[in-house]
Amino acid sequence: MFGPSEKQLTDLNLAPAPRADPALYPGERLAFDYLLRDDRVRPLAPGVDGWPDGHDDRTAVVAFGSNAAPAQLVAKFGGHGGPIAVTRARLRGCLLAHSAHVSDPGYLPWVLVDEPGAAVDCAVLWLDEPQRAQLDVTEPNYELVPVHADRYLLQLAAVETPVRAPIQAAVYRGRWGALRWPDADRPLPAGSQRQLFERLAALGWFRNMVGSGPLRERQARLAGDAALRDRMRDELAERGMTVPDGWQVGPTG
Repeated sequence: MFGPSEKQLTDLNLAPAPRADPALYPGERLAFDYLLRDDRVRPLAPGVDGWPDGHDDRTAVVAFGSNAAPAQLVAKFGGHGGPIAVTRARLRGCLLAHSAHVSDPGYLPWVLVDEPGAAVDCAVLWLDEPQRAQLDVTEPNYELVPVHADRYLLQLAAVETPVRAPIQAAVYRGRWGALRWPDADRPLPAGSQRQLFERLAALGWFRNMVGSGPLRERQARLAGDAALRDRMRDELAERGMTVPDGWQVGPTG
């Protein structure tokens, strides 16, 4: 039985999960906080279901790419991923770039890069231990690391108090650095897959490796060939098209 304010995800007419259509990475977010239960969502407000005070025993996982899209979460958890509170937030001290690798579905995902004074609009997934472990399995190119509040301030959209101890906040840090354009000294800012692939297509070695054609065809080639994805990652590194993310893994001071 659905509650009076619950809706099936399909009723919201959201874009497909990036796993199903990599051209649409990072996927479509919701403009409100919600509780995800299997394939249903319900708006969530402070004080409802014990959130946020009742979530001290959960890990607040910052979602800045496809994990912020409910369709992707349903795809990753197999429709049995709830209940998970998903709340809008802003993480200060960083910006978004592209990771210097190709994911299994064929897109170049986003990655966080240290940048004092910048901020990223994100979501927070409030995960218990089994949920966190299950999400870890879907992130082989990222490592879950703590978010240290003295460097990266996580501010929830619906409440005034920043996320601090005893709540554990964490983020998936990329393992391959950030993508940069040849001879640039900074990462390429995150954008759409169409924008990125059009820019990469100007490079002869990329065209020779991935071929031509519509975006989805090129992504399908990458998705269907693990060796090609590995070659692409290695080629980006060998051609100097990667830069460290600069992420601060420990407290400052």
